[in-house]
Amino acid sequence: MRLLKPPFNEALLLERTEGSAELCGMLVEAFLKEYPKRVAALSQALQRQDTKEIAVAAHALKGAIANFTDGAALQATKALEKVSREGDLSGANEAYRKLTAELDRLQAALTEFSHRQSGLKAKGQAAN
Repeated sequence: MRLLKPPFNEALLLERTEGSAELCGMLVEAFLKEYPKRVAALSQALQRQDTKEIAVAAHALKGAIANFTDGAALQATKALEKVSREGDLSGANEAYRKLTAELDRLQAALTEFSHRQSGLKAKGQAAN
């Protein structure tokens, strides 16, 4: 059995934000608010079989996801972007299914991270 790579790389996020807990929180919050809209745009483009719009939507998601992981969610967006740019959408629906499953895992991990960060912040404020 192959082990799943964690959906969220906390060290990567901390590296990208130079260890700023505040910036981490802002990035997570923005992603959790915006990614459903990006996924909806991607879904609509897939329904229309619009390769240009699929590529644009996948590219936007890829940039947002790259803040948090280099794992399966990022790889799925890269695959979608690649097939759409090549004009062959035969594997696009499967890549989209994989992406949405991985985004569910990423969302859960980021929500858990956000709750942990909130708890640490509250403990720090209580200690003052």
